[in-house]
Amino acid sequence: MYPEQEQNQVAEIAKQQARKALRKKGIALLKKAGKAAARAAVHATAAVLKSLLGFLASIGLPYILIIVGSLLLLFMIYLGTTMLFSSGEGLSKDAKELHSYVIEQSNQTVDMSKLEQIPYRVPPELIISALQVYDSTKHGKSEKEAIKTMAQALKPIFEYGEYEGSIETEVETCIDGKCTTEKSEDKFTITPLVHVEAWDRVMTANYTPHSTGWEISVTQSTTTKEVPKKDAEGKPTGEMMTVEVPKVVTIKNRAHTFRADENETMDYTYFDRVLSSPPFDYGPKDKLMVEALYQATGGDISYSEWVTGSSFGGGFNGTVTPGAGIPPEYMQYYLAAEKIYKVDWYYLAAFHSVETQFSTHPTMISSVGAEGHLQVRP
Repeated sequence: MYPEQEQNQVAEIAKQQARKALRKKGIALLKKAGKAAARAAVHATAAVLKSLLGFLASIGLPYILIIVGSLLLLFMIYLGTTMLFSSGEGLSKDAKELHSYVIEQSNQTVDMSKLEQIPYRVPPELIISALQVYDSTKHGKSEKEAIKTMAQALKPIFEYGEYEGSIETEVETCIDGKCTTEKSEDKFTITPLVHVEAWDRVMTANYTPHSTGWEISVTQSTTTKEVPKKDAEGKPTGEMMTVEVPKVVTIKNRAHTFRADENETMDYTYFDRVLSSPPFDYGPKDKLMVEALYQATGGDISYSEWVTGSSFGGGFNGTVTPGAGIPPEYMQYYLAAEKIYKVDWYYLAAFHSVETQFSTHPTMISSVGAEGHLQVRP
């Protein structure tokens, strides 16, 4: 080991080298402002750090400091690219074209002509953040192909219902005190959203029959009618005469429609499932990186909170990472059960692990007679 003074000098050299590398690559990144520039910056920085690693290793500086510094440097480059590209300001011509393409693909995740879908649009900043972790060249895709793939994969799923209502109308016409009433009913059909599975939430709407109160309008006027003509003594003359009489028309309308009870909950099951599946295959750390980058753009995301949350309301402060060590063939059953019964899927996975070690128990029957994957007594 070197004396303390020499170690401090080595640490300062390492710090200066890292700052110098970050500054040089950051300037290059700002000039080019595209993911290709970011990738080149990462590779160039990796080369600098490799040389630096060899130098520092030769003098005994702990590897952990080098690793932490390297990860931080790479994250700063990704962060700078994400924020710059998300804003769309100061980009080169090619980068602006790519930025416009991201927005176009974002808009295509919903039907922009339907106002009820727009709040569920996949944000362009999220697409950009998620693509920072995606190696498009590994899958033989261009930048635009990767953007489209990401946008379509995270596209929300909309389910519409169909309900028939009606407008009930009553028209009462009174002429000179004599009234008649006509009734009619005009039917209509509504097709509202009943379920949405978006990248960050699930919305379910229940519709129950509802009748509004009567809306009443009254119109007063006069009309004419033929009445028998009488002489001075009040006797009919056999002739008819026209007179003005009061006319009152009362129109009553009410609607037989439906009242919506919407329940929207934070749910990243869709986000988690999409990014965990091919062609992305993101691990837990990758998804947390996406969250950090998206938050840096000002986006609202609570993925890590959801991952460590509790469906029983008490909160979870453990260290289990959903997806780690879980056989993928069981995920479809956990997620399906979660959707139906509203119990977080990782609780079911935990029970499955504890009870039968993911169905690897030799007999699948306990000493007290509990049976099956989760050991339920008959």
